[in-house]
Amino acid sequence: MNKQRYWLYQRNGVYYLHDSQTGARESLKTRNKREAEHVRSTRNAVCERPAIGASLAKAYLTSQDPKLLARTWQEVMDEFCSRGKPETQAYRRAVAAREPQSRLRKLKLLETTAEDLISAPTYHVCRSFCRGA
Repeated sequence: MNKQRYWLYQRNGVYYLHDSQTGARESLKTRNKREAEHVRSTRNAVCERPAIGASLAKAYLTSQDPKLLARTWQEVMDEFCSRGKPETQAYRRAVAAREPQSRLRKLKLLETTAEDLISAPTYHVCRSFCRGA
């Protein structure tokens, strides 16, 4: 059996996690032992089988927002462009219509990688959105 990576301890009634590999300590911000043990066991399980990490994350996220798995960047752009003054909305719609945005438009939020976001043309378009805010 592998050594557990995460260990649980309590200080002043609050539970903390200790990472035995890095030495990092993190407050779980709970006084509930059952919740703390659940977090620890989930973290240890993900360390043993990394492939289940993404599946667990999706399960937890969709419990809060069932539409999250299907949401695309187009929906985010539409919502973002609908906010602000009319001039700001028009500017944002113009930026959203630019070609580099087509790289993101059909991607699902949860399937987007860092490389998708930091590609040079997309990076400049994202900065353009911010300037129009």
